[in-house]
Formats: sequence, C-alpha cells, structure tokens
Amino acid sequence: MIHPIFRFFFIGLGERQNKICLPVIRMGERGYCRALLWIGRSLSLPVLTILPILPLALSLVALSANYSFAQKAGSADLQPQSAFEQSEADAIAFVQEHHPELVSLLQSLKSMRQREYEMAIREIVRTKKRLETLAKRETDLHGMELDAWKLKSKIDLLMAKAIARDKSFDKVVLRELLSQQVENQKKRWMHEQSTITKRQEQLVELLKRTEGHEDERVEQQLAAHLKNVDSKVGKAKKLKQEAKNFKEEKDKP
Repeated sequence: MIHPIFRFFFIGLGERQNKICLPVIRMGERGYCRALLWIGRSLSLPVLTILPILPLALSLVALSANYSFAQKAGSADLQPQSAFEQSEADAIAFVQEHHPELVSLLQSLKSMRQREYEMAIREIVRTKKRLETLAKRETDLHGMELDAWKLKSKIDLLMAKAIARDKSFDKVVLRELLSQQVENQKKRWMHEQSTITKRQEQLVELLKRTEGHEDERVEQQLAAHLKNVDSKVGKAKKLKQEAKNFKEEKDKP
C-alpha cells in the first residue's frame, strides 16, 4: 500500500500521477532517483530543480518501506490474535456459567504460563463446541455430558488445590464429587445401552422385512435406478434440443 505521504508528494502531476507513482514505489532508492530525473525531463523541468528534493525522496522511500512492513506485520498478527481473543471470550463465558471457581485459576495460569493457558482455552472451546453440537441432536445426553464436564472440572480443581496446599483438602467433598461422577457415568452408559437397544430393534425389523423378499427388493431397486436414468436422459435430450433450436435461430439471416 502506498504511504499517504507519497500521494501528497506527487499531487499536481495530473494524469501522470498513476503512471509514475506505482512503478516508482517499487523501484527502491536508485530507481527513485532515476524516476525523479525522468519526471523532470517529462515535465520539462531543469535537472537542478530536481536535485534539491532527492534527499527528501530517499527519506520518503525509507518511510514508505517501514510503513508497508508495519502494515503487513500488523495484519499478520492481528488475525490470529483476534481469533484467539474470541476463543478466549467464549471459553471464559462458558466457564463463568458452568464452573465460576475455575475462572480465577485460568487468570493465574494466564499470568504465569501463557502456553498452558492457551492450551486450556482451546480445550474448553472444543468442549463447548462438542456440547453445542450434541445439544442439537440429543438433549438428554447433552445434559449428562455437561454434568460430566462440570464434575471432572471440579475434581481437577480440587486436586490442583491439594497439590498446592501439600495434600491439604476436604476428602468429604472429593468423595461426594466422585460419587456424583460415578452416578453420571452410570447414566451415560444406560443411555448408550438404550440407544444400542433401539438400534438393534430397528435392525431386527429391517431383517424381518428383507427375509424371503430379496428378489422383490432387487426388482424395486432396479426399477428405481432405471427410472432415474430415463429421467436424466430425457432432461439431456431436452437441453440438447433447446441448444439446437437456439443455434438455428441465431444462424437465421
């Protein structure tokens, strides 16, 4: 991108501006000097008139290079940073809603271990997206999976505190959380068993419908395929005829 100073510097060149500016910006210092001399000849200006502005021109080239580099570096850094900031906001909002006590730990992790903090944020975002997808398909399972995440998060936080406090933590609280976790796992297994049972029943029904009617199903599928072919062949012939008619109309005198 051309630095705004260059636009100001070349103002007044009229129609020559676009023909001169864009090539000159890419030419560097030597090319810039040659271009300025060429401008002088093009505009019928004496060489001595051009020489006094050469130092300014060289300064402007350097300024433009720095400006362009800063813009490219800024645009390269801005997108990933912006994307992570959005992920960070989503993760913090999710944690604030479902496990507020974890927020302070994340803040401490951010100030001490940035790399681990970013990994934790990405993991939370993945969990959030997985649960959102699950909510669209199975509401009951979504609730159980969300409870499972909250219980695991609470247990992990309690263990982190225990390590920091030299094994000093409330074992009664841990026992209760583990009890809830086991019950949650039991519910999820029961839900999975129910899903598998329903699928098995569906498969049994499909097998009953197919058993002894294999030839009939083959004929049904054959008829469907032939009908599909006839339909597409008919459409192709229609398009071909329309193209032919169009060509004939176009070729008429």
